[in-house]
Amino acid sequence: MEYLLFADEANPEQTDPAKFFIYGGVFVPIEKTGHIHRAIEELRIAYDFESLDQLKFQTRSKPKHISIDQHTEMKAAVYKIAAANNVKFCGYAILHAIAAKKNHATLVEWGANILLAKYNQFLSEGGSKGWANFDRINTAKPYKYLQDKFANRVEIDGIPVTLENIVGYSFTCDGASHLSTLADILIGGFRYILNEPTRDVAGKRIVSSLGPLFWGQMKDGVNFIGDRGLVLRPTGVKVAKYLADYEETRSRLTAWSKSMSDDEA
Repeated sequence: MEYLLFADEANPEQTDPAKFFIYGGVFVPIEKTGHIHRAIEELRIAYDFESLDQLKFQTRSKPKHISIDQHTEMKAAVYKIAAANNVKFCGYAILHAIAAKKNHATLVEWGANILLAKYNQFLSEGGSKGWANFDRINTAKPYKYLQDKFANRVEIDGIPVTLENIVGYSFTCDGASHLSTLADILIGGFRYILNEPTRDVAGKRIVSSLGPLFWGQMKDGVNFIGDRGLVLRPTGVKVAKYLADYEETRSRLTAWSKSMSDDEA
């Protein structure tokens, strides 16, 4: 099976309560793209969206005739569409406090490199090939970045990684594909559960929808997503207050997942 990657960043600047810089990506089976396109198109028609109306995660992006409840319903429907079509999710995060001395272009390249390395690993494990699409790369020479990735390897945690399973790279943008809508809503959900932890009711609901989509490794009936669908960097954090942030994030997501499972039992 062949795949498409749709990737984008979130929360590029540190603002309260956004502790993490985030890069997220969705792995879409190419054979399912027609199904996803039709399902999202039908969803937009059902809610009377005009052709240029945006369907994104952020509430402020919704058209005026759509209520907040309706917008929430639509996002929930998109998660179901993703699940029904075997879409997988991978999210990378690094504390802004740790990366504070790095410029935005460096953060973007770190995130994009991690996503590409993980995507390549995902493809390798499935014996697949894939294409990588980025919403944007905010660097001085974005096309040079794509050319470099196609021609060369990337370095992850000090280790050179070849990207032999990725056959090509391109840019896309909002409104150019319903697959970009899918990516925005899944990445937006990941951003929400990491960077807005106090909104636990909505966060738990998002975890219940996004959690099953995380790329992981099944062992004894449990999907282990660490360093696959959930990639937290850097590894080996030694500063106590930063380590506490990472441990709190892991434990909160685990607790929310368990809470939703208990509620559904």
